[in-house]
Amino acid sequence: MNKKITSDKGSIWRKWDLHIHTPNTKLNDNFRQVGEEEIWKTYSDKIENSDVSAFGITDYFSCENYFTFLEEFGKHYPDSNKVFFPNIEFRLDISVNQHAEEVNVHIIFSNQLTKNQIDDFLSGLKTNLTNTSGAKISCKNLEQDQFVSATINHNQLLTCLYENFGKEKPYLIIAAANNSGLRPLTKSPRKLAITDEIDKICDGFFGGRQNVEYYLDTDRYETDEIAKPRPVICGCDAHSFDDIDNHLGKYVTRESSGGKVEIYKDVTWIKADLTFEGLKQIKYEPLHRVSISENEPRKPVRRVESIKFNFPSNTFIQRKNSSEQQDFCLKNLKQPIHFSDYFTCIIGGRGTGKSTIINILAEKLNEKTVFFDRSNLKINGSDYVIENDPSSYIEIVGTNEIEFVSQGKIEKLAEANELTRLIFEERIKELESEFLQIESEYEHINSKIDENIRILFNLISNSKTKREKTKEKETIQKVIDSINDERYIAITGRIKTLKQELTSIENSKRNYNALLTELRTITQNYKESDTKNAIDERIQEIISTLIGLDELTSVDDQISYALKEFDAVNSRVEEINGALVTEAQNLRAFFQEKGTNEDTIKDSQKASDTLSRITSDLQNIATQDARLKSAYKENEEIINGLSSLYDRNNALISTNLSEINNKLKINDENVLDINFTYGFDEDDYKSNLFREFYNLFSSYHISGTSDSRVKEVLFLIEPSLELLDTTYSSFSQRLDNLLTENNYRRDNNYVKIVTEVFSNKGNYLIYLNLIRKHRYNLSKYLKINGFYGSRELESCSFGQRCTAVIVTLLMTGVKPLIIDEPEAHLDNKLVADYLVGLVKEKQFDRQVIFASHNSNFVINGDSALIHILEIPNNSIYTQKTSTTIENIQNREKLLKLEGGREAFLNRENKYGI
Repeated sequence: MNKKITSDKGSIWRKWDLHIHTPNTKLNDNFRQVGEEEIWKTYSDKIENSDVSAFGITDYFSCENYFTFLEEFGKHYPDSNKVFFPNIEFRLDISVNQHAEEVNVHIIFSNQLTKNQIDDFLSGLKTNLTNTSGAKISCKNLEQDQFVSATINHNQLLTCLYENFGKEKPYLIIAAANNSGLRPLTKSPRKLAITDEIDKICDGFFGGRQNVEYYLDTDRYETDEIAKPRPVICGCDAHSFDDIDNHLGKYVTRESSGGKVEIYKDVTWIKADLTFEGLKQIKYEPLHRVSISENEPRKPVRRVESIKFNFPSNTFIQRKNSSEQQDFCLKNLKQPIHFSDYFTCIIGGRGTGKSTIINILAEKLNEKTVFFDRSNLKINGSDYVIENDPSSYIEIVGTNEIEFVSQGKIEKLAEANELTRLIFEERIKELESEFLQIESEYEHINSKIDENIRILFNLISNSKTKREKTKEKETIQKVIDSINDERYIAITGRIKTLKQELTSIENSKRNYNALLTELRTITQNYKESDTKNAIDERIQEIISTLIGLDELTSVDDQISYALKEFDAVNSRVEEINGALVTEAQNLRAFFQEKGTNEDTIKDSQKASDTLSRITSDLQNIATQDARLKSAYKENEEIINGLSSLYDRNNALISTNLSEINNKLKINDENVLDINFTYGFDEDDYKSNLFREFYNLFSSYHISGTSDSRVKEVLFLIEPSLELLDTTYSSFSQRLDNLLTENNYRRDNNYVKIVTEVFSNKGNYLIYLNLIRKHRYNLSKYLKINGFYGSRELESCSFGQRCTAVIVTLLMTGVKPLIIDEPEAHLDNKLVADYLVGLVKEKQFDRQVIFASHNSNFVINGDSALIHILEIPNNSIYTQKTSTTIENIQNREKLLKLEGGREAFLNRENKYGI
C-alpha cells in the first residue's frame, strides 16, 4: 500500500485505537462468523469503514494474528490509507491491585519490523511456565491452553527487548493503568514500590481521561525521585464484532452500580503522521500530541490555510534607487504552501525566500510591511503592488485577519510605549465587541456636546443681538411716543398691527420653505436597512408618509419639492397692503392738517416700520431661544449618560486587562512576570482640552500672546470633574482669588484672554461642556504602563523588552500570529528553556507561523508542519520540501539546521528517554 506519509497540513489530529483484538485472539475470542461471509472479510470491512485511522492489532504473547490480518486486509483493501501496528499484550508475574490481578503490559512495535524479527524476540522471552523437562517455555512456544496462565518478568522483558533491538527501540512499552493495571487502591508500601518500578520502564499507559493528570505529574512516585510525564491512551479492547460496532472510535457512557454515569469507552486522538515515528512523538510531547476526548481537539478559530504563487516568468526584483534587476527566486514555486492549523515553521538559508513568503502573505492581507520598501517587484516591466494584485498572482485561502510581526516591529514594540499601545488597541479594544458599542455611544454623546456648544454660542449671540435691538426699540418708541395725538396713535397702531401681521406671514413662508428643505434632505439621505426589524419598518412608514406629501416628488430616487400656493393668504396680503396704503394716506393727511413737512412724515413712517420690524425680530429671537433651550435640555438628558458610560468603559478595561495580566503570570525561572496597569493620562487630556478651548475662543486671541501662559492661567483651577458642580459665580470668584494669590497682573494679555472669556456665563458653560467631552473619554486618554517583573518596561534592557514583546504576543491575541525570525533579539537559552513550551501551549488558541532558523523553535517547539526552502547548486530558484518532525525521510535536512542535531537530542532526552 503506497500511503502518503505527511498530510498537506503536516501533523494532524486523527483517531487512533491501539488496542483492538482480531478473530482467533488467544483469549476471550468472541468473534463469530456473520452469515456466509468469511470472518476476516467481515473484520476487514469494519476496520476499513470505521473513522479510526491507526490501529494497534492486539493479541496475547503473539503476533501471528497481526500478520494474518495484514495479509487478509490487503486482499480486500490494497489501497487503504489505514495504518496498523502490532500490539502484543503480556501479563507480568506481579500484581498490585485489590483483585490480585497481574499487571498487563503491551509492547507496540514499529510496523516496519518483519515477522521474523518479532518472532525472534518472542522466542527469547521466557514465561513462568515450564515444560516437562523443567525448562521455561518461551512466548513463541505457548500452547493454546497455556495463554491463560502465562506471565513474564518485567526485567527479563527489558533484557530481551534490548538483546533483540538494541538502542534503536522500535517499540513502545504501554502498561494498563486501570483494571488489570498499575494503580493500587491499597497503601501497601511494597505494592506502591512495585508500581513505581513498572511505571519507570513504561513509555505510556492505557487508561482514560481520569488518568491523564496523574501520569503527567512528575511528583507521582512514592520517593523524592522526579517522575517522567507520560502519555495516556485508550483503546476499545474489542473481542467481538459487537464490541467493534459499539466501541471502536466511539465515546460510550454507562450507569455504574452506584447510579452515576461513567465513561465506559473513550476516544484517543493523536497529532502525528501515520507512522511509528509519528506515534513515538507522544513520548516526547505527552501533553500536546495526544488527547482523550469525544471530539477532535480544538483548532484556532481563524486560520490561514494556504498561499499559492502564480508569478509569470517575467518577474524580477529591483532595489530602490537602482536600475539593476535580479530574478525572483519564488517565481517557479507553483505548488500551494499549506499551513498547519497549529504551528508552521518556514526554514531555509539566507536568500531562500522564507522572509519573502511571509511578508508577501502579510502585504496581501493588508498588513503593511517595510520588507518591500527596500525593493520593488516588477512584473512585465511594471511595478507590482501586492495588496492590489488585480491578476491574482497570489492566492490565499483562509482568514484575512492576521497579526504580522516583522523583525523591525519587534524592535519597535520594544521601544517607548508601543507595546502598551498594542495591548489596548489589539488585545482589548479589538477583541471586546462591547468597546465598539461604547465608542459608538461616546461618539453620539460627543456630537450632542458639540451641538450644545453651538447652541450656547447661538444663545450668546442672540443675547447680544437682543440687547442691541431692545435698546434700538426703546429709542424709536420714544420718538413715536413724543406724538400723543389720539388720532395719530390710532393710525400708527393700525399700521403697526398690519405690519406685524404681514411680517408674521412672511416668517411663515420662510418657515414653510425651510421645513420642506429639511424634509427633502431627510427623505433624500435615508438609506433603507438591509436587515428589517420593527424599528426599521416604522422608519420606512414615516419616510413613505413624508414622500407622500403633496409638496414632495420622487423621480429616479431624487426628491424635489414645490411650495403650494395659499389663495386665502395671498388675498389677505393684498388686503393688508391695501390697508397699509390707506393708513399711510391717513397718516399723511394727519400731518398735513398739523402743518408738518414731508421729511417729518417720512421719518415717522420709517420709525413705525422699524419698530414693527424690531418687535418681530425680538419675537423671532425669543422663539429661537426657546427652541435652542429645549434642544439643549434634550441633549443634556443624553449627555448625562457620560458618567455611567465612563464607568462601563472603566470596568471593561479593568476586566480585560486583568485577564491579560492573569495570562502573563509566568511561573518560570527564565522569565519574569509581565504586568500592565492603566490610568488616565492627565497631561494629554489637558493638552487636548486647552487646544479645543483656545480654538473655540479664537476671537479673544491677542496677537503675540504665549499659548502656554494662557494655558497656565486657564488651569489655575484644575479642570477636574468636580468643576462640573461649581457655579459660575463661585468659579469667577475662585479664579479672581487665585490670580491675586499668584501675583498675576490683570493687564497681562494672557490673563486678559482668560478673564475676558469667562466674563460671560455662557462661555463658562461651554468650557464645562468641553471638560465633559474630554474628561469622560477614557479610551482616548487611557495610559497603559507595562512592567517586566517590578520594573517599568521603559527602564528595562532592550533584551528584556524584546522578551516581554514576544511573550505578550504569544500569550495574548487570537488572530494567526506570523513572525519573521522571532529569535533575532532573544537569548537562545530563553528560546530553548521557555519560549518553545509557550509556543506548544498557545498554538491551540491561535495559529502560529514562524520564519525561523532556530532549531529549538522548529523541533522542540513541536512544529506540526515544516517547509524547508532550498536553492540547489547551479540554480537561482527556490525549491520547497514540506515535512514534519517525525518524517524520517526528511530528517537529515532538519539535522542540518543550525543546532538541529542538538535540538533532536534535547527533544528525546527531555523526559529521560
